[in-house]
Amino acid sequence: MRYFIAIFVGALCALNALIIDEAKLLNPNVLSKLETMSSELKEKTNINAHLLTSTNPNKLSLKELASTKFELSDEYAILVLVPKKIDEKTGKVDIILSNPNLLDKDAVLSPMPNTGTILPLLASKRDDIYNAALLNGFADIAERIALSKGVELQSAIGSSNKTTLTWIRYPLYGFLLFAIIVFVTKSLRKKSRIPSNN
Repeated sequence: MRYFIAIFVGALCALNALIIDEAKLLNPNVLSKLETMSSELKEKTNINAHLLTSTNPNKLSLKELASTKFELSDEYAILVLVPKKIDEKTGKVDIILSNPNLLDKDAVLSPMPNTGTILPLLASKRDDIYNAALLNGFADIAERIALSKGVELQSAIGSSNKTTLTWIRYPLYGFLLFAIIVFVTKSLRKKSRIPSNN
């Protein structure tokens, strides 16, 4: 009987959790910051912002996976990430919303560094991509929701989020510009070597 009660209490606590890191990707400082932001957003807007990392052993869709971990009764936004495995090229990430008008999830999930806050970091060569991507992405979600409701989050990371993305954006744009210059230069040289038939 005690064993059953312990399992029931554990399951109830899991359903009431704000952040679930089953894949063990987050360091304690990031985990604490995410929980603080989520709690403050809930307190000020009555909207739940959750984050779930999982290895997804049962191969569920990300929406099904989220619904097994959280009690989805109120308005919510859930950032779900299944990390890349050794035998796979990419992981999976999505934002599950109770209402599609809650925020522009396509902007948050954009691969472009000037708008997206998750995928550009996951694609970067940083040592700790998951902590950076999840912290920045979750903060972006929480701040967008707070802004739409006319409240300000004291726990927001705002400018530091943009600074991190700037450090990724400039090398990426620089590399693209360099590649374009090399391509154009080679094309012009090749064209100037072709003898004319006149």
